[in-house]
Amino acid sequence: MKKIPVGHTIEQSYSFAFRKYLTILGIFWFPFLIMALLILAVLVPVMKNYMGMVQVLVAQHGGPPVLPEGFGRTISTLLLLELVLIYLYIVMRVGLAKEIMGLRTGPRFVYLSFGAAEFRVFCGYVLAFLLAYAVLIAVGLVLTVVAIVVGLASHFDPQSAQGAGAMGGFVVLLVFVFELLLFYGLIRLTFFIVPLSLAERKLGLFRSWAMTRGNFWRIFVILLAVWVPIMAVEFMAIAWLMGGEMSALFAAAQAGHPPDMQAILDIYMRAIPWFLAGGFVLSPVIYGLIGSPSVFAYLSVQEEAPQQEAA
Repeated sequence: MKKIPVGHTIEQSYSFAFRKYLTILGIFWFPFLIMALLILAVLVPVMKNYMGMVQVLVAQHGGPPVLPEGFGRTISTLLLLELVLIYLYIVMRVGLAKEIMGLRTGPRFVYLSFGAAEFRVFCGYVLAFLLAYAVLIAVGLVLTVVAIVVGLASHFDPQSAQGAGAMGGFVVLLVFVFELLLFYGLIRLTFFIVPLSLAERKLGLFRSWAMTRGNFWRIFVILLAVWVPIMAVEFMAIAWLMGGEMSALFAAAQAGHPPDMQAILDIYMRAIPWFLAGGFVLSPVIYGLIGSPSVFAYLSVQEEAPQQEAA
């Protein structure tokens, strides 16, 4: 498969995110506003209710746990809200890709689209996660059977201290391998989903898998170049907004006073408006960096095809 130009893709992504700040803001501000209103009006009250239910469950002693009234409805509301927020994020990603690929139409100062491209991307991500977890479950079952067979053949005793340690080490190693396989699979399946949904009008999972063959480590470097600065900024924001209060709670926990779940939630709730305000200002740069590399990489790979064929 054609190689993705790492340095060129990173340079294009950063240049686009900063140079096109106002253009990207025109794409993001309205979906972002809807997301912020949903978080403040729906997520915050539901999370407060949910954490109260969790506190009740933790306080129960003896016998089977009794679910608080409305627990199922609360979980369903959280899941539905999560799907809506993901879909709005996809709307922004598709709008960004349209801008880069010269496909965006309509007013420049506002953007909101719920069309076939957004639906394809949404279904593509859902299918990618289902496929990835199905493969992981299958691999996990096979490895478990192999471990059982090897253990029986070698007279392995899981009740002994040595056996328990070996089993714990095996479980940790298994989880680590699962995480690596999941990361690898999802990168391969989803990296080109957004540009493929626009350029080729398909879900694009298996096409993305084919296009990323031999390019995984190049994509990994590109993602590192984009995500490390974003995560550094996020870490500094969390430390500034919540560091003191969270440190006090952890210190109390180490002294034998477990922090109240509600107290932890209250710290997060007080920080949410600041995160939303900062997110609004920085969203063109952040989402520009997150969403543009796959589009620029796709365009670079497509542009190379005629040149290679002519050669």
